[in-house]
Amino acid sequence: MSLMLPFSIKPICDKWYEFFLIEHIVLALSTLTLLFYHVTVYGTDYNGWSWGCVAVWVFDRFIRIIRVQALSFKAVAGNNAVMVATGGEKGLIRLTVTSSIRHIPKPGQHYYIYTPMSITPWENHTFTIGSWEVDKSSTTLHFLMGTKDGATRRMRKMVNKAISGQADLRVLVEGPYGHTSSVYRFEKVLFIAGGSGITAALPYLHDLVSRRSIGKCVTKKVTLVWVVKNSDYATDVLSKELSLSHSPEGLDIDIQIHVTSNTGVTTPLIEEAESHALAYNHPFPLPSPTVEKSLPSSSSKSSLKETLLIGRPEMRAVLQTSILKLVGFETLAVLACGPGNMMDDMRATIVDAYGTGEGKKVKRILEGRSKGSLFITYEMLNFWLLEHEFD
Repeated sequence: MSLMLPFSIKPICDKWYEFFLIEHIVLALSTLTLLFYHVTVYGTDYNGWSWGCVAVWVFDRFIRIIRVQALSFKAVAGNNAVMVATGGEKGLIRLTVTSSIRHIPKPGQHYYIYTPMSITPWENHTFTIGSWEVDKSSTTLHFLMGTKDGATRRMRKMVNKAISGQADLRVLVEGPYGHTSSVYRFEKVLFIAGGSGITAALPYLHDLVSRRSIGKCVTKKVTLVWVVKNSDYATDVLSKELSLSHSPEGLDIDIQIHVTSNTGVTTPLIEEAESHALAYNHPFPLPSPTVEKSLPSSSSKSSLKETLLIGRPEMRAVLQTSILKLVGFETLAVLACGPGNMMDDMRATIVDAYGTGEGKKVKRILEGRSKGSLFITYEMLNFWLLEHEFD
């Protein structure tokens, strides 16, 4: 049982997930078995408690199997997923899975993905849902993944080998798990995403648009700041999840794409911006060359603006800009998801702001742990820090 603790630390989970999964199951089974030997000196007095532990573990495994079968039973008949790669070797992988039954996910939730036809069918990997479409009998799930070592690298190799650039495969899905945050209760919302961290923001953005269109949202302004390495990385999402034609009445949407490299022209907006870009070598640049694209909105009381900037944004400036725009008792929700260094900068910014300037009105801080992402609600009288788990 004690061995589970050192083998569950974050570096092992991130770099050797398969090892973590197998040893965790083996050690759990070993612990349950050894419990019976440990209490033999007391006869059968503690057998009931031991069997209770076994029952809980078996019930958990049983429910997970049922969830997999419920969402994926049609996969027995053939392939139920399509996978394509975008943005070069380091770009995003888009995995589209059709579930066997109709269900409606919520923003912030994640699924476990199994590939039963691979050489490691027992493996499962966690991915946050990026977007989805629901029809009468099924739900189409879209996952956006960054290419790293391990499973995602194998997925990209599979796509590269496909003649058409599109790999058809059979996957099993388990979920959804996780909770959603009520960002629609805040007048202003700031999303900060780095690379594949955009999957954390997209469902919330569309949820706000949907709620505002039916009057179930108090949010008036949404700002999305997305930092990508190259323009190719953002093209697929810009043409799909972020291809909003308008914003609903009373909701202003400001989408800012920060490209840290001025190579790879793929969209008119990015092409125009890069034609004006200057060489950039400073980690926290001065105001970057920008190109703004204002899209038509359904009302003069709402707007949708896309802005492209060349260079890496400074987290301190991004957060302070949003905080200083709060009027009266307006509230601000901030959801950030990205690489560890980027999130460390955001946390440091929050710590520095605490107790100074507007931070003097901070009364409470709640903090959790996760994989390089955080959720903040900044109210003029309260400041909450609660981290979410995204990939």
